Amino acid sequence: MEPSLLERYRSDRRKLLNFLLSSGLIKQVRTPSGCSTSTPYLDLDALSSDYVLDCIKSGGVLDIFEASRKYHEESFYPVMIHSQSRNVYFLLSDCNSSGPPPQRAPPPRYWTSNHTSCSSSQQNPLINENTGDEYVTKGARRPVKHLKPVETAMLSSFGLPFLNSGLSDDDLRESAYEILIASMAFAGVEVYFLEDRKKEKGSRILSRLKSKKDKGYSQSQLGERHEQLIDTIRIQMQISKAMDTCIRKSSMQFFTRTYEQIDIHQVLLGLLNGVLKYDFLNENSYMRWKRRQATVLEELLCSSADLSTTDLLTLKNLLSKIKHGKEWESMSHYDRSEAILSIGKIASKMSSRVGAQGGNIFQTEGYHVKLRLYERLLFAVFDILEEGKLIAEAEEILLLIKLTWSTLGITQKMHNALYGWVLFQQFLGTDDPTLLEFAILQVQKALAVQMNDEKEDSYISSLLCSCICGDKESHLGLLEAIFFSISIWCDSKLQDYHLHFSQNPSSFKKVVTLALAVETPSIEGCSLEVSNCNYLNKFAKQKLKTYVQGSVKAAYKRVAYTIDVKPMTERTNPLVLLANELKLMVEKELAVFCPVLHDWFPAAGIISASMLHQLYGERLIGEISRPIILDWVIAQHEHILDWTGRAFELEDWEPLSLQQKQAASVVEVFRIINETVDQFFRLDLPMHITHLQALLSVIFHSLDTYLLKVVNLLGSAVDKHHLFPSIPPLTRYEETAIPIIKKKLVENPVLDEFTQNKLKDLSISKLCVILNTLQYIQKQLDLLEDGIGKSWSLVKRHPSWTEEEPPRTLETAQALWDESAELFVATFNSIRDCTGDAIRKFSDFTGLRVVFWDLRDSFLLCLYRGGVEGARLDSVLPHVDSVLNHVCGLVDDALRDIVVLSVCRGFLEGYIWVLLNGGPSRAFSESDVVSMEDDLNMFQDFFVADGEGLPRSLVHQEAKLAQQILSLFSLQTETIIRMLMFAGENISTTSESRTHRPDCLEDSHTLIRILCHKKDSEASKFLKRHYQLPSSSEYEDATTQESILGSPFISDLLKRSAKFHWTEKGHSSFRLIKKKFQKATHGIRE
Repeated sequence: MEPSLLERYRSDRRKLLNFLLSSGLIKQVRTPSGCSTSTPYLDLDALSSDYVLDCIKSGGVLDIFEASRKYHEESFYPVMIHSQSRNVYFLLSDCNSSGPPPQRAPPPRYWTSNHTSCSSSQQNPLINENTGDEYVTKGARRPVKHLKPVETAMLSSFGLPFLNSGLSDDDLRESAYEILIASMAFAGVEVYFLEDRKKEKGSRILSRLKSKKDKGYSQSQLGERHEQLIDTIRIQMQISKAMDTCIRKSSMQFFTRTYEQIDIHQVLLGLLNGVLKYDFLNENSYMRWKRRQATVLEELLCSSADLSTTDLLTLKNLLSKIKHGKEWESMSHYDRSEAILSIGKIASKMSSRVGAQGGNIFQTEGYHVKLRLYERLLFAVFDILEEGKLIAEAEEILLLIKLTWSTLGITQKMHNALYGWVLFQQFLGTDDPTLLEFAILQVQKALAVQMNDEKEDSYISSLLCSCICGDKESHLGLLEAIFFSISIWCDSKLQDYHLHFSQNPSSFKKVVTLALAVETPSIEGCSLEVSNCNYLNKFAKQKLKTYVQGSVKAAYKRVAYTIDVKPMTERTNPLVLLANELKLMVEKELAVFCPVLHDWFPAAGIISASMLHQLYGERLIGEISRPIILDWVIAQHEHILDWTGRAFELEDWEPLSLQQKQAASVVEVFRIINETVDQFFRLDLPMHITHLQALLSVIFHSLDTYLLKVVNLLGSAVDKHHLFPSIPPLTRYEETAIPIIKKKLVENPVLDEFTQNKLKDLSISKLCVILNTLQYIQKQLDLLEDGIGKSWSLVKRHPSWTEEEPPRTLETAQALWDESAELFVATFNSIRDCTGDAIRKFSDFTGLRVVFWDLRDSFLLCLYRGGVEGARLDSVLPHVDSVLNHVCGLVDDALRDIVVLSVCRGFLEGYIWVLLNGGPSRAFSESDVVSMEDDLNMFQDFFVADGEGLPRSLVHQEAKLAQQILSLFSLQTETIIRMLMFAGENISTTSESRTHRPDCLEDSHTLIRILCHKKDSEASKFLKRHYQLPSSSEYEDATTQESILGSPFISDLLKRSAKFHWTEKGHSSFRLIKKKFQKATHGIRE
């Protein structure tokens, strides 16, 4: 028989790489053991030819690891020819003899990232559709099945332990063939035939691959039939003729002796001892074969927990000699035999013998390898040329495969389960219902096999596999793991059988049968042998009821969504369209699915019809109740607003009690809101996202209205600037020996009666209650948001919950939750922001009122009046302490630091007012500055309160401006005058900003006031000569004075300034000062 195209391609590829490596074009070879100038024995089938060619072009340095990695990456793409048209590729079969192409669409491929050990690195594709080789339909939302090709399905994917030694799928396939030939030879089957007989029958083998087997054979015919079957298996498993001849010959020589039992390691060691490199076409093929044998032995033996450290090191050393280097070939035949004997002794010593049946002793060591090898043998019954088709010789081949049971530790029950699993995988790849029938038959056989031997039962249960369901990993026995993997797929289909079987109803009954069969052993407290028919019937009914309910609900949501997304122009009444669609669904349910389900669950039709009736009724109620709920919410909105206004009008801003310091009106407002929320969620009607939006809108407008009324208590008529006293006129310090008989007096502007009444009405006690009320709103918002969120989440899970789009995916469900979360954030955060702004506004006003209104006489008008030493800050602090104690006793604990900070800022404002606007009665010498700095430090220590008050860093930052102003008083007068002349161009035209606090320390307004309050003759002369300011002795030391901007002296000052003689630069600066002062006072003079 001629070799296949794939075999010729592989052979040509090896010849090419062998030529390239032996031609001297490779200068250096990098291996894991180091660099070498000679070419070691390499696995040519695991190297990328393109990479080797690129290495020759780039300098001749070959990295074996990179070449292997490139090969595995390239192996997942078809072999192409680099032609200009880019549409030429190799086929695995002869396109002329393969028949017509398949009619169905080619399935897409999903690749796994692990190329080294395909079968060991994958999770069960039937459990998690996002990992591993996925060849099943991805969820209920796909209208078309996306299946994996058969080759990718030929993997142990029911949770066997991982392969750690890097065995590839080809390695397992070739080793499985060797195990089969050795087992046949051990059983007495002739596997090696004379060459002349082979030549006679060689031309007939290919024509008989698909022939029907005869019913009986003579002895000679039986040998001929065995030869035909072996050749068929060889072709099915893609084994070369040369390798096949070598394995058969060695098996007949070494495995025809009488043993109690032939184990897998005995087969591998026997082949290593009997097969020589001269049996291979080239040395590289022999080295690759030898390395594979050692790798399988390593995977079988080195992972045992019973292996001692000494034996493990010895075993690894011997296997390393076999796998790498020339040491093994340089050893004599005797030394190699001794090494193989040592490996065999270690393997026999570490074997864990669990039980025996029929003379067979089963070993659990390396079961993950043995099961993979057996699975590869089972795949040999499927035609490699026709996807998923059983070959005609399948039954005969299975009888030959049965000869490996004692070697691989397989029992009848395990064979039935594994064969059923392989058939099930082929069904997933081809969607052939015949394969599904065969899979069901094998599963039923596995369940029907009686477990009469406890040791065999223990043996099968000890073959653990890892199965993942959700986020939880479980370890199950072999049969349970296989059945669990199948059941996951069956559940995913039957939970929405309307979607998956509407176009293919013929497979529905088969899948239901398989689902009920594989689910039986996985029931908690139920063994593999379930004989209680009542229990089985009860289980089947419960399972099928779950399928019916899940599928009907999924189908209903799909239909409802399809109707809802239709444009308005294409639909009339959605309820009518939905009713028509549900009618068609019921007809199909009764005609297609119910007859199948009736065999196990007679009430299936009743349940499906009642569910559709219930779902349609809920939709009907939802459509009717939607405007009703909105109308009810709107009516409640008007009621809450009316009640809020009434409660605010009756508010007297007195605390409820010593513990409840907020006002009574806000408690009443939240009572009404909470009652409305409770009534809303007790409606027990289908809710929509628009209903939640309407409820939150009512809450927002109600609280926003209340907050607006609270903020309006300050009103536009009461501004914080009304609290500041009038700024005294600017004077220069001058001591006079002759008292002036008649001093000038400037009357204070008196606030209008309305403003005074407003200020008196906003007492400290009332302000504190307002602040407590605002803080109460902040606390209640958190409770209200949590309560509505919990109630809304319960509504979403309520049976009457309906949505426009069903949450078919996690992404859709998350989007719906995000939409609700956005409503909560937008509503409650907006109210929190408004409340926070109101707290800051009332807190700032409270701090300024304490200082500039309540403590005006004891602080502003007394501090440093008539001299620093006689009116220090220590005489004022007791008054401050008394006011702070009073305020802290009125406000809520959560507001204490905020209010104290506002009072601190108010006192610093007042202190700066004393320094810059103190009037004729205040003048400071350089020696006074030291005392004033001490007072400022005392003030900071007072508010820090030994760590129990405000943070020191915060107080220090707030007092920074006052400290900088004090530093200006310590400067020489000449320096301040130069700074004043330089600042002439930076004079602000805004007069009000200069009434109490400077924006810049080096502007003209601040510097002039520094000179006015400086007890220095040079400063007095400068102010008299350049500004003609009157002396401080000319004024009566009144408690309050009129602002200099409203004083008649400002006009005289501007007129007399023209007589002074300045330098050109100074004259220009002063003209600018004069111009800006005139603009600043123009509005006041009018």
